Amino acid sequence: MPPTGPRRSGLLPVVGAVLGLVVSLLLGPTAPSLGEPVGDEALGRTARQVLEPPEGYGAVSVLRIRDGETTWAGFPAGGKPLTADTPFELGSVTKTFTGLLLADAVDRGEVRLEDGVGKHLPELAGTVTGEVTLEDLATHRAGLPSIANMAMGQVLLEDLAGVELAAYSATTPELYADTLLVTPDDPGTYAYSNLGVSLLGHALARAGGAPDWPSYVDERLFDPLGMDTTRVIAPGDREPQLATPHLSGGRQVAPWTGDGYAPAGVGVVTTATDLGRFAQALIDATAPGMAALQPRQDMTGPLAGAGRVGLVWMVSGADGEEIAWHNGGTGGTRAMLAVNRAAGEAVVVLNGSRTDVTGAGLQLIGVDDGPPRFWLSMTERDYYWFLGLIPVLLFAVRSLRAQSRAALLGGAAGAVGGVILIGLAGPWNWVPGWILGVTGGVTVGGIVAAARRWRSLPWWPKRRVWLQRVLLFLGLAFLLLMLGVAVWAWRGI
Repeated sequence: MPPTGPRRSGLLPVVGAVLGLVVSLLLGPTAPSLGEPVGDEALGRTARQVLEPPEGYGAVSVLRIRDGETTWAGFPAGGKPLTADTPFELGSVTKTFTGLLLADAVDRGEVRLEDGVGKHLPELAGTVTGEVTLEDLATHRAGLPSIANMAMGQVLLEDLAGVELAAYSATTPELYADTLLVTPDDPGTYAYSNLGVSLLGHALARAGGAPDWPSYVDERLFDPLGMDTTRVIAPGDREPQLATPHLSGGRQVAPWTGDGYAPAGVGVVTTATDLGRFAQALIDATAPGMAALQPRQDMTGPLAGAGRVGLVWMVSGADGEEIAWHNGGTGGTRAMLAVNRAAGEAVVVLNGSRTDVTGAGLQLIGVDDGPPRFWLSMTERDYYWFLGLIPVLLFAVRSLRAQSRAALLGGAAGAVGGVILIGLAGPWNWVPGWILGVTGGVTVGGIVAAARRWRSLPWWPKRRVWLQRVLLFLGLAFLLLMLGVAVWAWRGI
C-alpha cells in the first residue's frame, strides 16, 4: 500500500468533485437564455411567459394572427439581428404543405386517396409498399418506419456530434432504393413516418407532371400564396441569412439538406412572414387543398398522443373549436404552426435551437395542456449525459480498489470518455452545468489516486485476466470513440 494510505487516497475523488463544482459554478457552461424582445411589445411579453424557463433557446421568432391583426416579436441571439424575415429551418411543419397538395391533387383529379403509391412511383410498383394508399401515407397508418435506411448506432453518434443525419441526406433515387428494402409493419396503426410523407410528396409531384417536389411545391403552393422566401435548399447548399441552428446547450450545428426527404421537411427554410401568409390563407380558406385540415383518423398508440390526424395535419380540440397544427425539428431548429380557423387565429413559433416550442405554440393559441417541455427535451437527446455518469462513477471506485494496472487504465479511459460524452451532450437547459465540473473533478481525483497506487500493482491480476483485458479494451475503445465524435462535432459545424 502506498505511504499516503487508503483513507487519504479515498478523499482524492471527493476533493476533485468539490474543486470541479467550484470551478464549474464560477466558469462552467450555462445554457443560452432568451434575449431582450424586439417587435411587438405585448406579444413579446406573452411569448416570454410561455417560453419559460428561458434557457436553451436560440433566436426565436414568434408571429400571431388575432382579431384580424398580425403581430410579430422576436428574441435575437448571438448578437445577430432578427426580423420577421429571418429564415429558419422548417422541419416537419413542411409536411402540412404536402398534406394540402394531396387534397389539392384530389380536387384536380390527378390522384385518388385510395391510389397505391406504386401507381405514381413505378419504382415501387409490384411491392408491398407500392400497394400502400396515399391516404394511409398522409395519416401515418402505412406501417412504414420513420426513416428507410437507419442504422441506429450511426444515428446516435451523428446526433451526439450534432451533424446532419446521413439517412436524411438521401437523394430521391436513394430513397426509392432504400424503400425497396422496407416491409410495412402493422399497417392501419398510427406510426409517424417521415419516409411515408416523403414518398407521398414525390408521388404527387409525378402525378402533377413536375420534374421534382421542390418545383411542384413552388408552383402549386409557394408562388400562389406569395411565400417568396420559403424554399427548398439544394443538397449541400446553405442559406446565408439562416438563423444559426444550435443544440439546446448552445453548441452550433449544421443545417440539414437532402432532396429525398424534402417533402417531410429536410432542407426547407422559411420565415415568420411567409408562414403568416400561409396561416392567413388557411384562415381565409384561400389555400389549395383545404380538405387536408379535416380530421380523418384518431391518433392511437403509446407514442401517438391525444387528438386526430387529417391529411398530415394534427387536429386537437372538439368540433367547432378545432386547432390544426404541426411541429417540426431538424438537428438544431424547432418550429410550430397552429391554426384555429373558427376563431380566425394562428400562431407561428420558430426557434434556432433544439429546445421544443410545441407547448409554447399551443399555449399562445389557447391550448393549456400542451406537451411538457421537459419530457420532449429528455426524449430527444438529453439522456446522453446520464450514460456518461456511469464510467465516471465506476472509475471513482476502481481507482481505490482495482488490483491491477490494466483495471486502472481501462477505468480511467472510460471515465475520460464519459466526461467528453457529458460535455458533448451539453443539456444545460435543464441539467445543471456543474454536472460537467463534478464529473471532471471526480475523474481527475481518481486519476491522481490511481497514480499513487500504480507502482504497487501488477499489470494483470492473478485471476480473470481475460475479463480485465476485455474491460481495458472497452475503456480505451470508448475513449477513442468519444474523442472521434468530439473532433467530428468540431469539424461538422
